[in-house]
Formats: sequence, structure tokens, C-alpha cells
Amino acid sequence: MHTAHARLLPPPRTASLRLRCLATLLAVIATAAAQAEPARFVIDPVHTRVVVFVRHAQFSRAVGTVSGAQGEVLFDEDDPASASVQVALPLARLDFGDPAWNEVVLSDVLDVDATAQARFASTRVELVDATHLRVHGTLTIAGA
Repeated sequence: MHTAHARLLPPPRTASLRLRCLATLLAVIATAAAQAEPARFVIDPVHTRVVVFVRHAQFSRAVGTVSGAQGEVLFDEDDPASASVQVALPLARLDFGDPAWNEVVLSDVLDVDATAQARFASTRVELVDATHLRVHGTLTIAGA
């Protein structure tokens, strides 16, 4: 039985140097591109719920959710504090789990007929730990 052995020869020195220069150049370009723009994430309205608390009778809080949020998160892994969040919330989708209470909040408190959406825009993002951020921002309802 005969076994064949093949020996791979290294490429000529100039070809190897060119490949290393090209690899370095591509790494620099990729790093510059990654640093130039943060990653953009679109908020998924199917998997997102915004929790809302409304004070009731000065001693309790009614808890509701809003579905159908739309917006985006811009996030730079190298600079998490530079992240930004923009969200639009369709107020007609606010649900407290009780049709009568929904009507009171939507018509009397929020005047949903005049204001179809609430908007949230981040003003500051702080790093809490390696996997959590705290987002501060402005919630605008009916222009206020």
C-alpha cells in the first residue's frame, strides 16, 4: 500500500505581505465603519408592551398596557451611553383590562380623539451594568 504525502509550500514572501496588508486594511475599514454608525434596531410592535400607571382616587394605581408601539433604538456597543430611543404609542390601544375604565382614561384623561399618539424621545441613556441601560426622556401627549 502506498501513501502519498503532499507538502504545502508557503506563498512567496511578497504575496504573503500583500495578503497581510489587505487583511489589515479591511480590518481598519470594518472598524471605521462600525465606529461611524450605531446599530439601528426597529421596535417590534408584536413583542412590545408599554406599561402605564394612572393614579386613581389618590390611593391606588391602575395598571394598563399599550400595544402597537413603533420606533427605533440606535445603539453603539462601544459607547452605550450614546444610545437613543424614539417611540410612538397609539393611545387608542391603551388597555386597563376593563372597558369602562378604558373609556374613562381614553376620553376624559387623555382625550384620545384629539391626540392619537404619545411620543417618547430619549434625552439621556445611562449604563446600569453590562446588560442594562436606563433610558431617560420626554413623553409628549397632546403636545405637552
